[in-house]
Amino acid sequence: MSESSRSAVFHVITPTFRRSSVLRRFISALRKQSYPDWTGYVIHDGPNATFQQDYCGRPSPDARIHFSLTEKRTGDMGNSQRMQALHAAAAHAGPYDYCVLWDDDNYFFPHALASIAETLELTGFPDLLLVPLKVRGGVLPPPDKPVSNLDLGDVDAGCLVLRAACYDSIRQRLTEVEDCYLFEIEVFRAVRAGGGAVVSAYAMAPVGEYDGLHYPQVLVSRPRAQWFLYWRRVGKALEKIFVRGAAVGKA
Repeated sequence: MSESSRSAVFHVITPTFRRSSVLRRFISALRKQSYPDWTGYVIHDGPNATFQQDYCGRPSPDARIHFSLTEKRTGDMGNSQRMQALHAAAAHAGPYDYCVLWDDDNYFFPHALASIAETLELTGFPDLLLVPLKVRGGVLPPPDKPVSNLDLGDVDAGCLVLRAACYDSIRQRLTEVEDCYLFEIEVFRAVRAGGGAVVSAYAMAPVGEYDGLHYPQVLVSRPRAQWFLYWRRVGKALEKIFVRGAAVGKA
């Protein structure tokens, strides 16, 4: 427990999928966090014998880190695992319980959680704190953009520090969103739409670095993200047309 009733307690939520070397590096960095009050949840997307043997079938390398697998693979960029862990954290959350969404291919500095805890207290414990993360060519969220103007590509999951009690409001919104690439910005929008307090810590030093080892590295910039999603939707539309045409031809 925290030494002070007004100290943040963190739930570090990390989805993963078949990336043992990357995950080992992430776990090593997580264990080096100087802030003591945290629990880690690493959830593999679907059954995997190697993950089961290396992590679930033996004692955890750190008692604060819990490993699990989903019953089936969803392939939605870790969103189902995040929501599963958010639900678990919200079930017994206190007013100072926060969830940080740290992907396994990002690197977070040893002082990251300590800096976030200090900033939460200085900003009055908002419902959502946006913390800076180094990316190619700059920082997310963009330091020159006010919170009201943030949009797709301006926020990475590693930037989100979410009050655990906000789970219900974001769950309702995300059930209406089909595109898994919109998770981060929709979490941001859900908290704002629900009247929650959102603070962007522009003056704060970056808490980590975005490695971009997985495919959506295009989310580094909003224009590239928008073009990516546009062509992705075009591809889906063309696929439907060809599938429908093939079905008509067979008939």
